[in-house]
Amino acid sequence: MSSALGHGRRRAARWVSVAGLAAGLLLLARPAAVAAVVDPGFPRDWLWLARVLAGRSVAGVRRR
Repeated sequence: MSSALGHGRRRAARWVSVAGLAAGLLLLARPAAVAAVVDPGFPRDWLWLARVLAGRSVAGVRRR
């Protein structure tokens, strides 16, 4: 694998990681708003589950 190809793949992986972190933070901060957009029928008493999964997503981001 060439150096340029490896660098491009690392850059793409970082952008995917940043997008996942942003989505997790948004879901952690405003789960009701995100649930209303994604699935308007999502039960409001299950929003705690959205926060738990978002926290797990954010905590799963590792730095090098």
